[in-house]
Amino acid sequence: MTAPCHQCRVARAPWAGVHSVRTESERHFGRHWHDTYGIGVLEQGAQRSASGRGEVDAQAGDLLACNPGEVHDGRPLGGGARRWRMVHFDRAVLAAAAGREDIELTRPVICDPQLQAALRHLLGQLEAWQAGRAGTDLDLLACEESLAVVLGRLLAAHASAAPLSLDAGDHVARLRERLGDELQAAAESGFADQSHMTRAFTRHLGFTPGAWQRAMAQ
Repeated sequence: MTAPCHQCRVARAPWAGVHSVRTESERHFGRHWHDTYGIGVLEQGAQRSASGRGEVDAQAGDLLACNPGEVHDGRPLGGGARRWRMVHFDRAVLAAAAGREDIELTRPVICDPQLQAALRHLLGQLEAWQAGRAGTDLDLLACEESLAVVLGRLLAAHASAAPLSLDAGDHVARLRERLGDELQAAAESGFADQSHMTRAFTRHLGFTPGAWQRAMAQ
């Protein structure tokens, strides 16, 4: 049996707390969550996914959004691979833009041509920066302006001040503290060895722990 098509690239952004992911995949992703906000565009294909607001469908051209700690999955609709690009950012990035911390993105699938255009522009600039085609102070300023436009539109039209249902920040902090105290925690969590953990990490997020480390270290 032929394995499902899957390609995924994670890339660091010019600022701390921001990274982008480009994925083309036929895979079914199991339920998982991120400790970041995410906003992206589905460029090809269609998918159905669970979200904090129930099951939703997305078509090419729709925007995909997720909150920290929001459990979701993803599976293709209609056959074939779907392709999407996402920007993920830490809680502090959105809090700095909004001037408050209790922010929730209100919908997992968004139709907003203005935000889509701004997001595509930002993604293009980030890819150029990552590829080394944009390295001047003016290029960096243009990236920052694009990020500000995306966050501004996102906050103005698709966010609320409602508290998140899961305090993911506290949860992650406790998890990191425990991992530091108990170095054999992976075994107690059911992972037989490093390769077992790597397979689970890749199955849920689409890229390997090594790819994540390399992208963040660049």
